[in-house]
Amino acid sequence: MNFLVLAAKSGLALMLIVAGSAKLAGVSSFAASVKLFAPVQGSTRALERIAIGIAAFELTLGSASLAFPSVAVINLLVLATACGFLTVSSIGYVRHRGKSCLCFGGLSNRVFDGLGILRSVVIVGLATGVSVIAVSRSAIALSTAGHLLLLGGAAVIAMATYTAARGVAMTNEAETI
Repeated sequence: MNFLVLAAKSGLALMLIVAGSAKLAGVSSFAASVKLFAPVQGSTRALERIAIGIAAFELTLGSASLAFPSVAVINLLVLATACGFLTVSSIGYVRHRGKSCLCFGGLSNRVFDGLGILRSVVIVGLATGVSVIAVSRSAIALSTAGHLLLLGGAAVIAMATYTAARGVAMTNEAETI
């Protein structure tokens, strides 16, 4: 059981790292998606700041979750974030069906649809399981070096994702010219 919980926890952490990094690679595009949910029309700069904040939060939370798997409050933050994804997916489905959600920045062409809501429900289910099911201390005992190596791994994944998303964006721009 420990293996399944830790695998789900790692998967959720990696999803957050990839999503946050990809969004940071295309902040202005993601800001356009954020604009769909803004209660009032703000400046482009304000929307980009919000987009950066969301992306940085996802990247930071994913990195923390990966490197510090025994910290219970991080699990609860992942669950709250997953509930936020479900809320955004549901509102997006109702109000902006068919428009790109940019959930993974330029790396994904996903749109607000029923399948997106289903994916969010699965993410909430995994996050609930991770936050509720206890894992034995011995299964997650890490040394300081272990924590640092996991943070380093998160940084490598973030940089690779950022680079890939920028590459996809450049390719898309070149194709439109």
